[in-house]
Amino acid sequence: MKVLHEKALPAAIQADSQGVEQHKMLIRELCNLCIDTKCEAGDANFSTLASFPKLQRLIRGGRGSPKIVIPLQQHIGYNARLDCDDEDSVVGVASWGPMVKIMSSKAKPKRIVMCGTDGRQYPFLAKQESNGDMRKDARMMDLFTMINHNLDSHSKESRNANDGEEPRSSLLKGVKLRTYAVICLSSAAALIEWMTGFQTMRECISTAAARVIEEESPFVKLLNTRVRDDILAPNGATAFARLLRENPPVLQHWYFALARDADHWLNIRNRFIATQALWCMVGYIIGLGDRHCENIMLSDVDGELTHVDFDCIFDAGHKLKVPEVVPFRLTSNCVSAMGANGVEGPFRWVCVEAMSVLRAHKKTLLSVMFSFVADPVTQWATAARTKQFSLRGGKTEANLVVARASDNADRTVKEVEQKLSGVVFLARAVTSDGSHDGGAQDPLLLPNDFQGDFRGASLSVEGQVDELIRVATSTKYLIRMYIGWMPLL
Repeated sequence: MKVLHEKALPAAIQADSQGVEQHKMLIRELCNLCIDTKCEAGDANFSTLASFPKLQRLIRGGRGSPKIVIPLQQHIGYNARLDCDDEDSVVGVASWGPMVKIMSSKAKPKRIVMCGTDGRQYPFLAKQESNGDMRKDARMMDLFTMINHNLDSHSKESRNANDGEEPRSSLLKGVKLRTYAVICLSSAAALIEWMTGFQTMRECISTAAARVIEEESPFVKLLNTRVRDDILAPNGATAFARLLRENPPVLQHWYFALARDADHWLNIRNRFIATQALWCMVGYIIGLGDRHCENIMLSDVDGELTHVDFDCIFDAGHKLKVPEVVPFRLTSNCVSAMGANGVEGPFRWVCVEAMSVLRAHKKTLLSVMFSFVADPVTQWATAARTKQFSLRGGKTEANLVVARASDNADRTVKEVEQKLSGVVFLARAVTSDGSHDGGAQDPLLLPNDFQGDFRGASLSVEGQVDELIRVATSTKYLIRMYIGWMPLL
């Protein structure tokens, strides 16, 4: 038996070594796919096999080649079970789809298809983030998984505490933050699991506008310098109100068309309200910015709302050239799709319930946040500057950069802690002529170094939610948003 084991061991080691090398080569080829520049030539699609023949050869391999598992959330997530005895239940890559589709967004990501060993097709997004770090998205998925676990615990506790009476906050029951697989191939390239059955909010609004008012896309009409100049003028609020009347919200009509009957419409509307409220509260806590209509997705199956692209976090939007001065997206279309009550009723109830859960698990969230912000992943730019200073011999300057990064991490965690304690960020709003409008009672979510010192007061959950909704829907703040963010829609 010992002799047989000694003979079999080198073969097993060799097989494992071949598997590791195969996966390394696959990662290199996928990185090449992410950074490929064929899209610059204007090609909408190109052949996977012709442009990347090694990908197909790596998958085909030979007899005894290890199975390359399709990186789905169910295979790699928190609850994934990859038992060796149940290997056949894990879907592997059998081949690649024939074509790669180049998406129309600014980053020009590519949609590829993995054909599974179960006969189904699994689309993925091959994305390169030239000015960001895709590892942030992967880490945020871990955070959202933990928040979902807290929501599950809260639902169980609520059911046990409820004496058979349906609570008004039951809309939060079964609602979670949607997560998806983010496979980081490098700091700037990643494979992202494609969310089937979802459309961007921009697509939904454009579809509804074409059906209801039969005119050009409102995104094209409103994205011009005249509109920008009108809302930035001294009477910008008046111009904003006029433009809203000329471009009424239409997202509710997209949901009307989606519904089979009145009961189905009620269900998808409630799903939209609950998921939007949950994302608004979580987004505020983590300082999620860049929430334009391409980064918000809507399900054409059950009406669920979810978010993508988590590079702009921890209030980084406050430091943009045109600072983001609203805590989350709650524009006219977002409100109109909630029904006649708008932000009152179910939306406010779910916001209060969601914020209560987040604040109840404050210590757990802060521990995860601290490990996140202290991780070099979130300091990629700082690390690059430190290396640059070191190469120049500027050791003192490099040490200062590292110290500043540490201070920023501590400050970020402190701001999250204050938010979870009911504190809002108070600052004076700046008018279009550069003067200050209002006083300390104007809540504006800005970092300490943007508009002076931090000032705040701890509020109840209801009070905090009320202030956030008020700011997010206020014309005074919406007119200061970047025109490409589309505050009018």
